[in-house]
Amino acid sequence: MSKKNSEFYVKIHDNLKGRVVAICDSDLLGKTLEDENFRIDVSKNFYGGDLADEPKVIQMLEKERNLNLIGKNIVELCIKLGIISKENVIFVNNIPHMQLIEP
Repeated sequence: MSKKNSEFYVKIHDNLKGRVVAICDSDLLGKTLEDENFRIDVSKNFYGGDLADEPKVIQMLEKERNLNLIGKNIVELCIKLGIISKENVIFVNNIPHMQLIEP
């Protein structure tokens, strides 16, 4: 499971359609993940908000449900908390990614 001292970058995007919270494992920020099916830029613009530890992220996840997640630690944490199921996770260059948008 996720390491106890995991850190994540968290950025909240508010727009006319609602709120999306983008969270990535801290070691992925600024990287580009690419395979034959997908290309994801883990950009500072989209993911690079505040650095948060696992307890702070758990508090946020308890109330937010429109999520864009990338990284082994954050995806495993969300599976452990029952927020997402592993059947809905895709892998890009062996890194798990998940989007959850509730109506």
